[in-house]
Amino acid sequence: MKKLSIALLAFLMILAVYGCSQNNEVYEKMIEQGMQQIEKEEYERAENFFEKALDQKTKDEKATMLVQQIKIMLKAKTAFDSGDFETAKISVEEVLKTKGGTEKLGEKAKGLVEQMEEMEEAKDKYSSNYNEAKKNFKQGELDQSLNVLEEVLEKDLSHPFFSELKEDCEALATKVKEAKEETEAKDVAEVEAQAKVEAKAKAEAEKKTAAEKAEKEKQAAEEKEQKEAASKDIGAAEGYWLTEDQTEACHLTSSYLTCAVKQSDVGFKHDITHIHHISSTELELTFNNGHKTQIVLANNNVLEGEVGRLNRVSKEEANAIYEGYYELP
Repeated sequence: MKKLSIALLAFLMILAVYGCSQNNEVYEKMIEQGMQQIEKEEYERAENFFEKALDQKTKDEKATMLVQQIKIMLKAKTAFDSGDFETAKISVEEVLKTKGGTEKLGEKAKGLVEQMEEMEEAKDKYSSNYNEAKKNFKQGELDQSLNVLEEVLEKDLSHPFFSELKEDCEALATKVKEAKEETEAKDVAEVEAQAKVEAKAKAEAEKKTAAEKAEKEKQAAEEKEQKEAASKDIGAAEGYWLTEDQTEACHLTSSYLTCAVKQSDVGFKHDITHIHHISSTELELTFNNGHKTQIVLANNNVLEGEVGRLNRVSKEEANAIYEGYYELP
């Protein structure tokens, strides 16, 4: 009987040692998993693993401090996510002061502080932009105000920390747009009124121009009759002429000389008031501006004058050098 009791006691001791060994293995695994979750910033899952480790060793100081530290970090993260940076910073200080915790969590807490500082710096800058836009709006500089606001609203303001600033910017942007619409509508009305005034003035000017044109046409007709009576036939020199380098073409008739440079949409035309036959091949032309020039018909297809040597061409060949920019009559 005594031998049986000793054997039972030994068996129970083996079970206890085995159970203790199993507890240690689970404990270490839970601690390791919790650390991995901290690295991923999965703080709720990390807390769950640390509490499971504490279940294995209910009075373990390390697991107890890790649970305490991670709960404070969760509080800091919750405050950060809600935009309450003041509370978040207080909790971060507690995380860093927790003795027996993990340095990894301390590093994450410091990183959270840096993130908050960056966001606070950005908010100060955006707030300054908002005040600038507000000032521009009051001064009537609507485009400049709207540009500043749109630039701010293009930033990532999704965090609750920026919510109030975002609402202010959106509200001011709406006011600026409404003011712009009113200003533009007023400008349109003024433009339309001015357009009516200009249209009336244009109609009157066109009427006057038409009358002047009619008078000029009448005078031109009379002058043409006079020129035709005073002039002689241009003879074989009449026709279309092209310089040898094909950069200028002319049309010569008994009543006018018109020329233009290659690819030009501007030419000149001079009416001929008198034709003097110096010889059978040489002519002196007098234009309506008083200018005189001499031309020599070297042969039926070659003409020499002030612009140099010209060759006789068809109307189509003469106009071809202008490529649609100009057309000789």
